[in-house]
Amino acid sequence: MIPSLQIRRGEAADMDAVSRLLTETWHHTYDALMGPEAVTRMTEAWHRPEMLGRQLGLRQSRFLVAEADSQIVGHAYARLTAPATLFLARLYVHPAHQRGGVGTELLTHLLPLFPKAKRIELSVVKQNLAAVAFYRRYEFAVISESVEDGA
Repeated sequence: MIPSLQIRRGEAADMDAVSRLLTETWHHTYDALMGPEAVTRMTEAWHRPEMLGRQLGLRQSRFLVAEADSQIVGHAYARLTAPATLFLARLYVHPAHQRGGVGTELLTHLLPLFPKAKRIELSVVKQNLAAVAFYRRYEFAVISESVEDGA
């Protein structure tokens, strides 16, 4: 783990950095699987600072950042989708900081913020073997598969 790591709520001033983090991480992870053009199209649609900023104050949701040495190195966003169901929409760590405990810290800070959640749902590209292995370490199980076309 990074000694200077701090997990905190995201703020409006963080949105450009979170957008860059997501874009860089997506290209690192998915260019070989989906092609750089598709990744660019998806990150431009989903990870624009103004889109991310809209999630900051949503009820029954949490937007966290992991910061090390004044740099955002990770991000997690989750929301309740039913009274006892938490949807983990994003948990990303910059490639230069992966496998150093940042993802674990984000997850362990995020989950207690939803004490009534009895079920956690998320979506992972099955070819993203590192992410699949990460969630399996925490005993997440595959309950269904679907196809995402990026649209």
